[in-house]
Amino acid sequence: MPFCSIMKKSVFFAIVWVVSAFAYQNVLVLNSYNQGFVKTNDITRAIQDVLRKSNMNIHIEDIDMREELINSMLQKYIDINMKFDVIITVDQTAFNYVKNHENILWENVPIVACGISKLQAESVSEPEPTEFIEPLDSESTELSLEQMDSIAPKKSLWSGIYEFYDLPAQIDFIQRIQGNVKRIIFITDNTDASKDVSEQLNSTISMQKNINLEEWKKPSLESLADSLRHLNPSQDAVVLVGVELNGSTKNPQKLWQDMTKYVDSNSTAPVYSFWDIGIQNGVIGGNIILASLMGKNIGLIAEAILAGNDTYNSGFKRTSNMPMVDDNAAAKRKLKLYKLPPETIRLNKEESWIISKYQQYVYNMKNAIIAELVIILLLGFSFYSYFKYSNRKLLQEKHAVEKASKAKSLFLANMSHEIRNPLNSMLGFSELLLSKSTNLNDEQREWCNNIEISSYHLRDTFNNILDFSKIEAGNLKIEEEWVDIFSLCDDLISVCSHYLIYKPIKFYVLPSIYMPKFIKTDPIRLKQVLVNLISNAMKFTTEGSVKLLINPETNEDEQKIHFEIIDTGIGIPKEKIKKIFEPFEQIDSGHTRKYGGSGLGLTISKNILQAMNSNLEVQSDKKGSRFHFLLSLKTKENEFYKKFLNEKHQKVVIYNQDKQILSFIKECVEAVEGIAEESTDMKTIFSLNNRDLLIAEADDFSDNQIQKIQEMFPKVILVFHKKNDKIAKIKLYHPKFECLLSPVKSNDVLTVLQRLYMP
Repeated sequence: MPFCSIMKKSVFFAIVWVVSAFAYQNVLVLNSYNQGFVKTNDITRAIQDVLRKSNMNIHIEDIDMREELINSMLQKYIDINMKFDVIITVDQTAFNYVKNHENILWENVPIVACGISKLQAESVSEPEPTEFIEPLDSESTELSLEQMDSIAPKKSLWSGIYEFYDLPAQIDFIQRIQGNVKRIIFITDNTDASKDVSEQLNSTISMQKNINLEEWKKPSLESLADSLRHLNPSQDAVVLVGVELNGSTKNPQKLWQDMTKYVDSNSTAPVYSFWDIGIQNGVIGGNIILASLMGKNIGLIAEAILAGNDTYNSGFKRTSNMPMVDDNAAAKRKLKLYKLPPETIRLNKEESWIISKYQQYVYNMKNAIIAELVIILLLGFSFYSYFKYSNRKLLQEKHAVEKASKAKSLFLANMSHEIRNPLNSMLGFSELLLSKSTNLNDEQREWCNNIEISSYHLRDTFNNILDFSKIEAGNLKIEEEWVDIFSLCDDLISVCSHYLIYKPIKFYVLPSIYMPKFIKTDPIRLKQVLVNLISNAMKFTTEGSVKLLINPETNEDEQKIHFEIIDTGIGIPKEKIKKIFEPFEQIDSGHTRKYGGSGLGLTISKNILQAMNSNLEVQSDKKGSRFHFLLSLKTKENEFYKKFLNEKHQKVVIYNQDKQILSFIKECVEAVEGIAEESTDMKTIFSLNNRDLLIAEADDFSDNQIQKIQEMFPKVILVFHKKNDKIAKIKLYHPKFECLLSPVKSNDVLTVLQRLYMP
C-alpha cells in the first residue's frame, strides 16, 4: 500500500475517533448500497433531523452484502476502537445485514429497524416464554444455573416499526373519492408486503357487501395492460401493491417510476398506492406509508433508548398511515376531493392564476414596486388634503340626511304597533270563520278568503317596509339558534299555502333526505327570505309548479346548505335581472302592473343573506326562474333520515308526472335501504307484481284504477293537490289507503309511515 494512502486512512480514522470521543453517544445509521432510492433517503434525513437536536455523534453507512466489504467495515471500527450505543437500519438490505452479523460487529447493542415487513419484525422479536422445560437427564429433576441460562429465551435487543398496509383505511379512502366504486383491484407480487395484503383481503372480502375486492397476483405486463384497458372508469379502482411483476425492471427506484407510469397510462380506472413514493406519474394517492413520518418515529425511538426510557427498549410497532392525494392526478381523472379527511396531505394544490402572476411580478419587480408605492403615498396624501377641505359641506348634508332617516325609522317603529293590532285581528277572525263556522255558504266563504288574502298581503307589505327601514338605518341583526329544518319547512307550507287559493299551480317543499335535523341560524330571517322568494315565484307563475329544494353540500372545511326556489313562471329578461334587486323596482313598472307588490321583497332578501355571509343568485329564461343561495352553517343529527323507516328492503313503486319529484322520492326510498321503481305511466305501474308500497299522485285517478291499486298493493299513499270529494270517498271505501294533501309536510309523512308500518 502506498505511503500516502496509509497516511490518508490513518488521518481519517483519527478524526473519526476524536469526534466520537467528545460526543456523549454514538449512533450508526445503515442504509442500502443503492443511494438513489428516494424512500430510504427520506427516512435517513428524518432520523437525522430528530437526533441532531441531541448531543450525539451520527454515522451513516451505505452497505453492500459482499463479504470483503463486511470485513472492511469490521476492521475499520476495530481500528478506531469505536463502540455504538444504537444501530438503526432503514431498509430490508440493512436489516438482513445486521441480523446476520450483529453478534460479530455489535454484540449487545440495541437495534432499531424500519422499512421491513411484519414477518421480518417477528423474526427478531422477543420469543414467547417456555411453559415447561424437560429435565436434561433422567436422574436429575433440577437444572443448574448454566443449564437454565442456555435454555431460557434471551430478551431481544430489536425494536422499531414495520410496514402496515391498512386495507380498510385504503378502501374508505377510495370510497370518499369514488362514491360509485363497485370493484377494487389489488395488483400484488410475491413480496412479504403483498402477502400481508393478500391475508387481509381474504378476511375482508366477506365483510364487504357493496364492493367486490379482487387480487391480480403477479400478472405479466402484457396481460396486465390488456386487463387495465377494459376497466370501468367510474366503478373500478386499482391499487398498486407489488411492482416486481413479470417483465419489470430490477432497480428499486426505477421500478416504482416505471410501474406507476405503466399502470396509470394503461388503466381506464383511477390508480392508488400504499407508499408515498408511488404517488407520481398519474397515481391519485391513497392511505399511504409516509417515509418521512416513519423516519421521524424511528428517530424518536432511538432517542428514547439513548435516554434510558424502557418503554421503547424492545418490540415493534406498525406504521401510522396518512391519507395523501395528488390534486393534478385527481383533476385528470375528473375526481372530486371535497369528502377527504381534514388531515389529508394535498400535493400540487394549485393557487389561482392571478395570485401566482402577482407573486411573480412582486418577486421580479421589487425595487420598482417600492418606488411606485412612495409615489402613490405622496399622491394619496395630496388628494386626501384636497378632498378633506372640499368635502366639509357634503359631510354636513350627509349628517342632515342621516338625521332625517333616523326620524323616519323612529316614526315607522312607533306606528308598527298601531297597524299590527288591527291586522292581526282581521287575520285571526277570518281564519276563525273559515275553520270553525259551519253555516257559511260558498259565497260567504269566498268573502272570508278575500279578507284573509288581503290581510296577508297588507301584513307582508308592511313588514317589508319596516325591514327596509331597518336595513337603511343599519339596524339589521342576525341572531343564531338551533332550528329544526323539517319543522321550518312545515311552517313555510302553512304560511305560503294561502297564496295557492286562486292559483292552479303545484307547490312542493323538498328538503333532502340527507339533511341534518338541526341547523344553527336565524330562523326568523331565514323564513322571511324563503317566504319572500316563494311568494314572489307564486305571484309570477300562472301554471306549472313552484318548488323549494334544500340540499346539504359537505366538504372538508365546513357544512353548507343549498336553498333553491324554482318556478315555471313568466321569467325575467336578462337586461332586467340586476334591476329587480333595487328597492321599489319591478319588471312591469308603471300603472299597468298586473302582479302587484311593493318591490321590496328581493331587496330585503338580498340584504338579509349578505348579513348571513351569503349571496342571492338568479337564473331565468322564458320557461321560468331559479333563485338560489348557500349558507355556511353548523349542524347536528346529520343521520336523522335513518329514523324515517324501520323496515328495510321495501319494494316501493312511485308514480308522478314530474320527473324531478320522482327522482326526489326515489332518493328518499333508497336512503332508508328501500328498492324504488318510478314511472310516469300507469300501465307500467300495473305491470309490476309483488311490491310493498305505492306512492302516487292521484288527482286524475279513476275509480277503476283505484280499485286495481287496492288489489295489487298492500300499502298505498295517495297525494292530492286539491281538496275534492274523491278523498272522502277513498277514506270511506278504502280505509287502508293513506291520503296526503299537497304541499306535503314532513310531519304528515312520518305520521303516515308510522300508521302503515305499525306492528
